[in-house]
Amino acid sequence: MKFLPISINLTNKKILIIGGSNIANQKLNNILPFTKNITIISPIIIKELKKTINKYSLKYIKREYEKSDIKNYDIIINATSNLKLQKNIYIQSRNHKCLYNCVDIKEYCDFILNSYIKKDKLTISINTNGNSPSIAKELKIYIDKLLPKSLENFFIKMKNYRKKYPKGIKRQEKIRQKVKKYFSKLN
Repeated sequence: MKFLPISINLTNKKILIIGGSNIANQKLNNILPFTKNITIISPIIIKELKKTINKYSLKYIKREYEKSDIKNYDIIINATSNLKLQKNIYIQSRNHKCLYNCVDIKEYCDFILNSYIKKDKLTISINTNGNSPSIAKELKIYIDKLLPKSLENFFIKMKNYRKKYPKGIKRQEKIRQKVKKYFSKLN
């Protein structure tokens, strides 16, 4: 399988997470920095998931998934351990304009959730094409430790610089020079 690492604009996108386990909570926490337009459906949920739902005032529907649930969402994440349900919802999703992800069957996934490092507006994504989430997680920790503490301030400075000067080749070249200079000082 070949997954293209892309960034999706989640503005006005509705997300459904099916399941109430630790995995559902992990998936939820992966998405929360980007949107709060999330609904969770599960007859039971773990304490940590309940705390997260309450903290962010997310919608929680306490019941089993129903076939009609899928039609109102843009992105579906099946975080249950029920392989038959994962397959059935994948098949249902083919009739809707939504993206589908499940935790156990990569072949049924339209997308995978990358491991990432988020610093203000900067996001560094790590993708193993679903082959080794544990490698992605450890690589994330490793890379995060390597990032200079001043990177966030530099990022904001460059963002403001881009706003200040008119678009064009001169601005691009000036930014490129400033970025090269910043990183060359780190070595």
